[in-house]
Amino acid sequence: MPYYNYEALREQARGYWPHIHLSLAPQLEEALEKAPRHVSCPVHGGRDGFRLFKDHTENGGAMCNTCGSFPSGFRVLQWLQGWDFPQTLGAVAEVLGGSLPDIRPVNGNGNGNGPAKGRDDERLLQRLRQTWRDAVPLQDEWAQPARRYLMRRGISAATINSTRCRCHPNLAYFVIRLLPLLLK
Repeated sequence: MPYYNYEALREQARGYWPHIHLSLAPQLEEALEKAPRHVSCPVHGGRDGFRLFKDHTENGGAMCNTCGSFPSGFRVLQWLQGWDFPQTLGAVAEVLGGSLPDIRPVNGNGNGNGPAKGRDDERLLQRLRQTWRDAVPLQDEWAQPARRYLMRRGISAATINSTRCRCHPNLAYFVIRLLPLLLK
């Protein structure tokens, strides 16, 4: 499965979320027709617990009073269709025209813009190190959601208490392949 540049795809999708959602999630038809008013949740039903955000056309976000908040159109699709992030990016890219010229598949080094060389490797390593420094140990108060997540999945207390496991409370989710870089 190809990997897509999330930022570029997000910009391409801006303003087209009603079309994207109608194409990939027809269960949102009622919400799209009545936006931004409340309608029944496309997942569990009910009467009026679901609505699209006022800026849905721009960002694609929605909220269900029971299921939670989904701040982007990508997150809405992941929730509704059970897709992982790369599947969602591919589906959105296909709706927007398939092979988008400014969304290039990532070639395995993580940046999607051609081979990483010298300075690019160092810049990426600096960002990784800064992200690690900004992350907090799992014992920190801010890491409580991460601790709960790991414990509910049966991860051992030894792992949770390890200094090798940290939580970054404000880190955005994106797909990146770092293995070749980390193995250098």
